[in-house]
Amino acid sequence: MTLNQLRVFKAIASTRNVAAAAKSMFMTPSSVSMQLKALEKDLRVPLYERRKGQINLTEAGVMLLRYADTMLAAEEEAMREIASLRGTLRGRLRFGTNVTGGMYVVPAMIRQFRDAYPEVEVSLVIDTSPRIMDAILQGIVDAGIIGGPVDTTRFELERVGSDELIPIVSPAHKLAAMGKVALESLSSESLILPGLGSRSRWLLEAMLRDRDFHARVGLTMSGTEEVKKAVEANLGVGFVSRYAIEREIRDGTLVSLQVEGFRVERDFEMIWPKGHSLPTTATPLIDIARRHLETLSGLDPGSRSDSG
Repeated sequence: MTLNQLRVFKAIASTRNVAAAAKSMFMTPSSVSMQLKALEKDLRVPLYERRKGQINLTEAGVMLLRYADTMLAAEEEAMREIASLRGTLRGRLRFGTNVTGGMYVVPAMIRQFRDAYPEVEVSLVIDTSPRIMDAILQGIVDAGIIGGPVDTTRFELERVGSDELIPIVSPAHKLAAMGKVALESLSSESLILPGLGSRSRWLLEAMLRDRDFHARVGLTMSGTEEVKKAVEANLGVGFVSRYAIEREIRDGTLVSLQVEGFRVERDFEMIWPKGHSLPTTATPLIDIARRHLETLSGLDPGSRSDSG
C-alpha cells in the first residue's frame, strides 16, 4: 500500500466516480482503476462496489478512508515540518478557481507562486464557482479564489481584491461613441449574458432588479468568451469581468461603457472549509493575489473612471 494509492482511493471515495476522480488528480481513468485494483490486491479485500453506475464503499473501504485521511494529513504535516527546518515551503497545493479567474487572473498568480516556492507541487482546477466550492468541501481541492458572494456558514474567506462587470459593445454599436450612458438607455437594448448558473449573471440581475430595471436578455451564451464574440458581432450589449477585456479594448474590437450611477462590483476571495485552517502551502498566495490584483486594477479598460 502506497501513499499515492491512498490519494487515488480518497479521490474516488469523495467523487464516487472513477472519471471524476481521474480528472481531479490529472490522471487517466484507466490509471486510477489500476491504482485502486492494486490497493485492493495488497489489502486482499474489496473496497468498493458499483450500484447504478455509482461507486459505494464497502465496510472495509469506509474503515480505510478514516485511516487514509490520517495518514495523508500526517504526510503533509511531516513535509511541512521538515521543510520549515530548511526554511523552504514544500508540499502539495490543489488550488481551484472559477472560469473567469482561471482564464484571466489566477494563472499569472500561480506562476509567481511557483517562481517563489518551486518545491511546492501545484495543481490548478478551473470550473464553475459552485463546482469549485463543492470540490473544496469534498477535500478534492485545498482552497480557491472565486468572485463573491460566498456562503460564510460553509467557508472561511480572505478578501484578496475586487472585480467589476463592465458593459461592452461593438465599435459599430450606436452607444459606442457615447462612452457614458444612462441605465435607462439600456432598456431597449438586447443584453448578452452567460448561462443561468453563472454567479456574475446572478449578481448583475440582482442589482438590476434592485434598480427596478427589467432586462431584455437577447442571448444566453455558455461563457465569457462567447459573450465577447457575440458582442463583437454587434448582437447586443454584454457585461463581463473587467479582467477579461483588456486585449479587446486595446485592439479596438470592443468598447467599454460607463453607466451613470451604476456599477456591478464584487470581491475576489480566497476560500477554504469553515472551521479549518488555510493550508500552509496556500498562505503565500494571499499576498501574491493581492499584489497581482492591485497591479491589474491600475489597468482600467477604456476610458472608465471611478466616478458615478
